[in-house]
Amino acid sequence: MNKEEVLAYITPKTAEFEGFSSVVYKCPAGYDTIGYGRNIESHPLSQREREQLQNGEISKEVAMEWLKKDLEQRYYLACDFAWFRDLDNTARAGAVVDMIYNLGLSGFKRFKKFIESMNKRDYIKAVMELEDSAWFNQVGRRAKEISKMIQMGV
Repeated sequence: MNKEEVLAYITPKTAEFEGFSSVVYKCPAGYDTIGYGRNIESHPLSQREREQLQNGEISKEVAMEWLKKDLEQRYYLACDFAWFRDLDNTARAGAVVDMIYNLGLSGFKRFKKFIESMNKRDYIKAVMELEDSAWFNQVGRRAKEISKMIQMGV
């Protein structure tokens, strides 16, 4: 599994799942967010990032730059799981990176049965665990797409 391939695969999907906002808004979970779902409460803007804002707004190009950087960080977090490093499928790896971006690492770690199923490469069971979660109903189409990536590897 190649990091560049995984990030090239998942970045446009994550951007689509999140949607774009040039200004700060409250996400459904109640956090201040900007760009392509950047939670600026749990991941505050750096000085450089604050300087990239124009009158409190962000361009799509800058937001995409931030998203790519954030997804790369989530990829490295995912690499802490041995089963993730052993994945041989770009779509499955991308799905995990997107979930960590969406849920945060601590939120992702709460999916213990999903993680256990991924460790066993039981992708059907892993999807069943996703479908049995509140998250699955909360994020709608995103969860269905993630489930397809996990189960089918596409």
